[in-house]
Amino acid sequence: MEKVHKILIATHDAGGAQILASLMKKYLKCFDWFAFVAGPAMGIFAREGLPYKASKNIGSTLHALKPDLVLTGTGWASHLELDFIKEAKKAGIKSAAYLDHWCNYRERFGYPGPWQENLPDFVFVGDKEAHKLALKNYFGEGLLRQVENPCWQDIHRKIALRREKYSKQKSSRKIKVLYLSSPITVHTKQMHGDERYWGFTEYDQIEDLLDVVKNDPRLELRVRLHPAEANDKYDCLKLAFVSFSDPRKTDLVEDCLQADIIIGCDSMALVAAWMTGHMAINYFKGEKLKPVLPQKGIIRVFSKTALAKKIKMFQKKDESPCLSLDFFTFEFPKVLGQLN
Repeated sequence: MEKVHKILIATHDAGGAQILASLMKKYLKCFDWFAFVAGPAMGIFAREGLPYKASKNIGSTLHALKPDLVLTGTGWASHLELDFIKEAKKAGIKSAAYLDHWCNYRERFGYPGPWQENLPDFVFVGDKEAHKLALKNYFGEGLLRQVENPCWQDIHRKIALRREKYSKQKSSRKIKVLYLSSPITVHTKQMHGDERYWGFTEYDQIEDLLDVVKNDPRLELRVRLHPAEANDKYDCLKLAFVSFSDPRKTDLVEDCLQADIIIGCDSMALVAAWMTGHMAINYFKGEKLKPVLPQKGIIRVFSKTALAKKIKMFQKKDESPCLSLDFFTFEFPKVLGQLN
């Protein structure tokens, strides 16, 4: 492959968009970038101050820009990435997709259909667990490339810079609980045709949390919405005493550092919470759905009773941020220079 000068990004879902936005921001002056984004990715690129456009005709866009590489995220909520990969193949342009998270790798490319036909020329992974899982899911070794994930590097840096500030502010007797919302119902219905396929939804989770908070005067609840969720999502629950955080305006690290306990359901945001050193709980109702986050320091809980017990046992103390992340450090420009 010839030297890469011009990179076109195509991304929709939040997980991939976070990574690609971080790559673009870190190496903004090293390449000519063109970002075509939609959905939750728009808010992420806007928050990072990165230029982006919407593409109405992918074929015409590729013909006009003639990028050396099409770099995409992956996800389930849109065909934007797969459409760009497909058109790049037609145009003879190399393509690569960055796998975020640790689940549903084949499904992102159309499994159980002929998913391998939708694969790009290269698939990027950012850590050893992701690499292992990709091999297990029949992504060939020749397809995979180990690449840094500057999103986590950014989070580490933010934690180090802001930790002392929020430690001084946390003298309150209140225990601040942060719930990291996820669009479980939307994802489950799209994947399985039934939003209660796994036996619970995000609405069940938040109602459990409300019961726990109501029965413990020490607790204060805040909900951070997912980038794909509308601000009025939980209006039906009439959460008068709960505060909300808009991810399009509020930084994830800021929210996590201000909290004492962070609760989510297999979201990448929960990994960021764990990195702060604060208590991070991966909450599932029942054991039908198995947790996939590989970080051993994230506590797994499977019932409201167990959740209440974990929260009740919590005691405020000085936590140390997690520095033992097993992520790859292979620099993006060097990896691109070795693509062939």
